[in-house]
Amino acid sequence: MLKLLTSLSFSKRLLLLFIVSSIVPLFLLSFVFMEISQWALQRNSMRQAEDVIDSVSKTAAETVSGAFSLARELALSSSVMDWCSDRGSVEENNALISNLFQDIALRGKDSDYQIYLVSYKSERTISRGIVPQEYTLASYSDWGIFHRIRKEIDGTLFVQPHHLTGNCIAAVCVPVCNFDGRREGCVIVDILRSGFAAKLSNLSGINIFSQFYIYDSSGCIAYSSYSVEAEGSFMQDIQILVAKSQLQSVCSTVSVPFSESSVYVCGILPDDEKLWFVRGLRHLTVKTALLTALFAILIAAVVSRSVAQPVRSLADAMQHAEAGELDVQCPEPTYPFADRDMTFLIRRFNKMVSHISQLTDDRVEQQRLLRVAEVKSLQAQISPHFLYNTLNSIKSMAKFAGATKISKMVTNLGKLLRDSFAPEDDFCSIEHALEIVRNYFDIESMRWENKFLFVEEIDQKLLPYPIPRLVIQPVVENALVHGLEEKGESGTLYIRGYFEDCEDGSRDIIIEVHDDGIGMDEKTLQEIQENLRNVTRSKRLGSNGIALVNTHSRLRLLYGESYGLSIQSQKDKGTTVSIRIPEDLRHDKSSGC
Repeated sequence: MLKLLTSLSFSKRLLLLFIVSSIVPLFLLSFVFMEISQWALQRNSMRQAEDVIDSVSKTAAETVSGAFSLARELALSSSVMDWCSDRGSVEENNALISNLFQDIALRGKDSDYQIYLVSYKSERTISRGIVPQEYTLASYSDWGIFHRIRKEIDGTLFVQPHHLTGNCIAAVCVPVCNFDGRREGCVIVDILRSGFAAKLSNLSGINIFSQFYIYDSSGCIAYSSYSVEAEGSFMQDIQILVAKSQLQSVCSTVSVPFSESSVYVCGILPDDEKLWFVRGLRHLTVKTALLTALFAILIAAVVSRSVAQPVRSLADAMQHAEAGELDVQCPEPTYPFADRDMTFLIRRFNKMVSHISQLTDDRVEQQRLLRVAEVKSLQAQISPHFLYNTLNSIKSMAKFAGATKISKMVTNLGKLLRDSFAPEDDFCSIEHALEIVRNYFDIESMRWENKFLFVEEIDQKLLPYPIPRLVIQPVVENALVHGLEEKGESGTLYIRGYFEDCEDGSRDIIIEVHDDGIGMDEKTLQEIQENLRNVTRSKRLGSNGIALVNTHSRLRLLYGESYGLSIQSQKDKGTTVSIRIPEDLRHDKSSGC
């Protein structure tokens, strides 16, 4: 089978793959969809059945609670207590019975409940209706409901459908006690079938069950929606029939608040085969799957041809690119119904190969320039040592000649050159940077015969903090050359350093260089400020970083966009350049500065 697949062409393999990967899952999904639909219908039926059973359970609980409340109210009545104790005369008892019948008529609904009063002392039972044989105390004193009530303190629920009246499904019995706690009799309230059935008929969705039953813990059936004759029999026989016929049932428990016993509700759902629409859905699903399969095969033949040719062309182009032919280009498909994704992929491949070719050429050129720069760097290493030796010779000659100013100027120049030749990404303390500024200012003062005055106001806590080399000195140089030298009269250079609190709780270091020189007009100031704002990381710095823009670029590369230089100036009033760096000593040394 594997050899057969490998012998087929790419388009045929693609067609076969499409059929296997689409038709087979289609049929599987169709049958899965059918099963899920059937399961969903069954689940919905079960959920609806559970809701109906819950409603039946609540109705049964309310009916039992109503019967118990009625029986408890009568049991606590003084008239009932007096009748059960049988302490009065015959005339008094007859009048009392008449009053009790009227009291019972006011309390009980003939359609819902039937009330019976039982006296243990006289062994009499009275009611507005026929008294069933089961409620005759002389015959059933130790059977049925009378036997159950002896074990219960508050009352009991007894499932005892008696066919004498043909209308009772269960009874609630509550003892009647005198004031010293001795039982004198009991109140029995029958729950009538007709009233309970009328309540159930008002429930929504009750017809979803083919039959349902209400029975007690012993299995005795109190109510059957299927047959009145089934009431009084046992639920075990019904459950055996349900299991044999494979019918589904939904059950619920009804707690009796005044008794430890419970009542159960069980609903029987009809056979699933009655859901004829499930079978119709199955047939529709199979027909739809077959028609879709035929249509998919036709589409597969067209798609395989439109995909196979561009894939083969792209594979050939990749092989040429892998062999090192970076000028290769894969032709884009031009026939109708060409796959847009494949066209996009080929176009991106062509651009990628062109980009790789360009990057390769750039890399070769960079390597060549790097070798040239390394050679020039080796050649330039001679210049600093030569300058230092020459300056030392001039310094020695000036000392022997007694020219102390020349000696001092040469010394300051040597210190400046030493810092100038240091690596640009090297740091020094603010104290050292200010010392370089003083050396530079001393040289300029000698040139201009002490024409300029230098004033420092530096917070001494700033001195140990690091700062990039040649940051303050270019700003001072700019102030002297473009501000004070062109003034035509004496001037003053101010350097002020201090901490400034930020909104996030941190602090920045501010160094201000101010001169009272000629200043700048508004147009020149705006041009310089615009140059500072438009500085990007890609902008190349000068070789020594002397220009203000280059200094500003270095600081932004090291500390971020919120740091660097800011300039304020007024015509004929001077210029102020502020240098802002963070107090935090961390910075990005990988930037190449």
